[in-house]
Amino acid sequence: MDQKQNFVVEMTLQAVPPETYQLLGRAEVEYTQQQVACGKLTQLLVTEDHRRYWMVFSVSTEQELNSVLQGFPLYQFFDYNYHQVMDMVAARQPPALSPPTARRPLPPRSLWFSATHCRAAQLSSIAAGAGFSGARR
Repeated sequence: MDQKQNFVVEMTLQAVPPETYQLLGRAEVEYTQQQVACGKLTQLLVTEDHRRYWMVFSVSTEQELNSVLQGFPLYQFFDYNYHQVMDMVAARQPPALSPPTARRPLPPRSLWFSATHCRAAQLSSIAAGAGFSGARR
C-alpha cells in the first residue's frame, strides 16, 4: 500500500469568461466532488468571492498531485503553488509511547465530577421523571 503524502495547494482562480464557465462549471463541481469522494481532496477552504482556495490533498506522489490538479476542467485558469505538509495530530505517537510532557492538561478542577456526583445527579433526574431534569434543548 502506498504511503500517502499531504499537500496544501494555495490557488487563485483567474477571471473565467462567462461562456467558458457555462460550459465547464458543472464539470468542475463534479470533478471536485469525485476527488473528495475518493479521499484525495481532504479539505477545501474558499474565500467568499470564490477567487482564493486552500485545498489539502492526500496523494501518493507529487506527480499524482499534479495529475489531479490538471484534471480540473478550469485548470487553465488556476494560478497555484503547493507545499508538502505533515498532519501533526496524525503524526503524534500513541499515548502509551508519548513522553509525559506530551499529555494533555487536565481540565480545571471546577469541571471535575466524581462518579458519586454523577450517579446522584442521574438518580435525581430519574426520580424527577423520564430520566432527565426537565430542561429541554
